[in-house]
Amino acid sequence: KFERVLPPYTGYGSEEDSLTSCVGSLVQTAPKKLPGTDRTLRYLGRLKSAQPEDEGREFVLQFFCTDNPMSIREPPQRNSGIVGGNFLKRGTSAV
Repeated sequence: KFERVLPPYTGYGSEEDSLTSCVGSLVQTAPKKLPGTDRTLRYLGRLKSAQPEDEGREFVLQFFCTDNPMSIREPPQRNSGIVGGNFLKRGTSAV
């Protein structure tokens, strides 16, 4: 019988990640998607601020129904001087 010898932990990452890369994938088949679990709710919001440069800034609030994370993005606006992008990355947060 072949016995697998695991290398010692090097300190980079977690020990579980290192063992997984030596052993191989623990998940043999991809998890199956359930119908309706990939749905998202999107809302458009405007920033309410007394600053004149913030007037008219719009944000897209996206709520993912899978495991309840949320993200907030600002769409790019041409010639506004404000670069759009992620305002709040996807994750769970108390808002």
